[in-house]
Amino acid sequence: MPHAAPSGTPRPPPSTSPSRPIPAVSRATPVLTPTGVAGLPQADPPRIAPVTAPPRPAPSPSAAAAELRELQARLERMRKESAFQILGVPEHADSAVVKAAYFKLAKQFHPDTIAPGSNPDLARVKAEIFAAIGEANRILSDPEARARYKQTLAEGGPADVDVQALLQAEETFNKGVVLVRARRFAEAVKAFDAAITANSKEGEFYAWRGYARYFTNNDKKVAAADALRDLNQALKLNERCAQAHYFIGQVQKLTGDSAGALKHFKKCVQIDATHVDAQREIRLLSGK
Repeated sequence: MPHAAPSGTPRPPPSTSPSRPIPAVSRATPVLTPTGVAGLPQADPPRIAPVTAPPRPAPSPSAAAAELRELQARLERMRKESAFQILGVPEHADSAVVKAAYFKLAKQFHPDTIAPGSNPDLARVKAEIFAAIGEANRILSDPEARARYKQTLAEGGPADVDVQALLQAEETFNKGVVLVRARRFAEAVKAFDAAITANSKEGEFYAWRGYARYFTNNDKKVAAADALRDLNQALKLNERCAQAHYFIGQVQKLTGDSAGALKHFKKCVQIDATHVDAQREIRLLSGK
């Protein structure tokens, strides 16, 4: 939750729009302010809201065992399927069809749908399925990534995804987001480093690392250069990464470049029309 900010302190506001799904973070982390860093924002930095469904009541033991067997069988099939098969869409499906298929499956298999006290194996298998669905969506929602993927399939390359590595990357990234919210930026950078090592193709990992990096150096010119290096890499991997544009806008706003900040906030809204925090920044910078 946002914290009250002292007067005159820059506030990078929280983002409520998802640019891509991540597992929900349920445990609050104490807010610790790093020492020696001037002008830190006193509000929680932007966050990514997960796509969740309400937890179900715990099923009977027999029903739970049957569900586990069904999910294990599904996971085994998915390991041999293409991204198109995982989402259940044809190769000619447009972005709207891909998005609709993804959200339907994400709501069904999100780890938050596991009832409290369920078999740990059930939670693990469902989390792996959710990670595979997320990776399939990442590939098919990015035109360049989809084109490369289709070329790989045409050449007889592997269609499977390393679910375990992707799941580990998502979990590590999620820890980094929690650390950013707690303003423990140096620790967050290390978490994002590990996430990128596990999955170097996810642009949003670089976006969050760049944003965290800005607050780890007292020399704001150096800090801004480090941050923008990662943020630009995020856009290189995914030019439609709305969160990267939002973070660039925040860094430029904090360094006094209001015109540059406004440009990227507008680009963020062009990509994600529901990004209310970018919309607010546009109103503030435009004087409207």
